[in-house]
This record gives sequence, C-alpha cells and structure tokens, in this order.
Amino acid sequence: EITYGDWSSDVCSSDLIRSLWPLTTPLSPPVTAAGATGRPVTNLSLALDHVVHELDPRGYHLTNLLLHALAGALLWQLLRRTLGHTRLVSHREIVAAGATLLWLLHPLQTETVVCVIQRNEILVAISLLAVLLALERAASPRPRGAVIIAAFAAFAGVASKEVMAVAPVLTLLHDRTFLAGSFAAAWQQRRGFHLAVASAWLPLAALVAGHGQ
Repeated sequence: EITYGDWSSDVCSSDLIRSLWPLTTPLSPPVTAAGATGRPVTNLSLALDHVVHELDPRGYHLTNLLLHALAGALLWQLLRRTLGHTRLVSHREIVAAGATLLWLLHPLQTETVVCVIQRNEILVAISLLAVLLALERAASPRPRGAVIIAAFAAFAGVASKEVMAVAPVLTLLHDRTFLAGSFAAAWQQRRGFHLAVASAWLPLAALVAGHGQ
C-alpha cells in the first residue's frame, strides 16, 4: 500500500481520490490533505490515477514518471525557441538537448518522481513551461490561440501549487529579454497576453484564502 510518507492517511482513506463524481469532491481537498491542500488539480490527478490503479503505488509512480518526461519535452522545446533569439542559435539543438537531459536526470528531481504527492511539483512545472511556450507562440507570425492556452495553463498551475504565482513576472521578463526588447514594448505588443496570465492571481488568492492555512 502507499505509505504515509507519500501522502496523508486522510487522502488514502477517504473519498478524496476514490470518487470522481461529483467533481466537487476531488476538486475540494481539505486542509488535512497534505500536499494536495488548496491544490485541486493535484488532487484530481490522484483521483484519476485511482480509477486505474486504485491504491497500487506503482501506477502513481508511473504517472509521475510520464509527467516528468512531458515536462522535459516542454523544456526542450522552450529552450530551442528561446535560444533561437540569441547568439547561440546555431548551437541551440545541442545546448537545448544537453540542458534538458541534465534537468531530467538531476538528483534534485528524484523526489518529484518517487514521492507520489510531490506530483504537484511536476504539474506546476508543466503549467509554467506551457505558459512560456504560449508566449513564444504569441510573438510568432501565427499567434492564434496563444492567450487561451496561456490562461488555461496559468489557472491549472495555480491550482497545482502556489509557486505558480511567479508566472506573470517570468512571462514579462522573458518577453522583455528575448522577444520585445523592453518592458514598454512587451506591454504594448502583448498586453492582453500578460493580463490573461496575471488573472490567475485571482483564483490563487481564493484558493489560499479558502483552505485556512
């Protein structure tokens, strides 16, 4: 069975992950839900795993591993595109691949794969990388859908872990440094995009205030 070191006994023994319907159940983890408190997307992902694997920890670890690989793929794509705006453009493939491999295999990443509840780290990483990739798309000749993708990813991120609060700041810095050239130009060219990402602060504030910690 899943040890309490992976997640709390309340998560294992209650209906928090044992029922997908109504959705308000997995999307409303209580303050006793350890790493899932105030993080409904994290808890929902565990509930989806429970449908397939019940309480067999191997299935949850496999999901963590697959999500970690997805985060690596997004990181690789982001690095390729970002380096395309720099003097390293001619070496971007090998630099992006090397950096991604280092990130994927670094010992600091071990806990996000082997500890079930640390899935929140992977989910927020995926969300943040998706927002930055959407920004790259917004600055491309074909920006269609970039704002929607960014807003969805930002909302999913704040519902996975609170550190997603940095997303609006990082997107503005990325825009200024690699795309627009200045804060004024970034705001003028992609004001709607940055406002869409910053709007995720509203549900984040509601989630933080709602769980009472």
